[in-house]
Amino acid sequence: MLTLYAMESEWIKLDELLDESKGEITPKVEAQIALIDSLEWDVEKKLEGYARAIKNYEALSEMQKKESDRLSDASKASANKAEKLKDRVKGFIKLVYPEKASVPAGPFTLRVYTAGGIAPLAITGQVPNEYQIAKTTYSVDQVKIRAEIDAGKELGFAKLGERKEVLKIG
Repeated sequence: MLTLYAMESEWIKLDELLDESKGEITPKVEAQIALIDSLEWDVEKKLEGYARAIKNYEALSEMQKKESDRLSDASKASANKAEKLKDRVKGFIKLVYPEKASVPAGPFTLRVYTAGGIAPLAITGQVPNEYQIAKTTYSVDQVKIRAEIDAGKELGFAKLGERKEVLKIG
């Protein structure tokens, strides 16, 4: 059985030959028609196979997305558990060893210290104008642009794209 690509290719060749001959049935056109007639054409079976493959890939994609979400949630849960354990160990070290810079723990050395850099800033109320900076932002008015193009106006900076063709398998 031919591949879908090969089937399409043979039909394209016939179309090109008909274009060349301006619709006349020449010996080349007859030969191509004979070739197409002689090939094993089970288009319905071929398309069914494609439809099944597409459905399988869509289902696999959905399963992979769910697994990705599950792993992401598990990763966040593990990070949260690690932070809780760190907090518990920091509290214990500060309580039991308040004067020590580091505490041995088997192959590890545990240290509790204040991180360097600038201290985090938390805004807790209304900030006076003298502590604010003015920012001007612009955003594209897509509704206006689309309306003007739909009305026939040529805009050198925008154009409407082609709508995507969709295959629905029911």
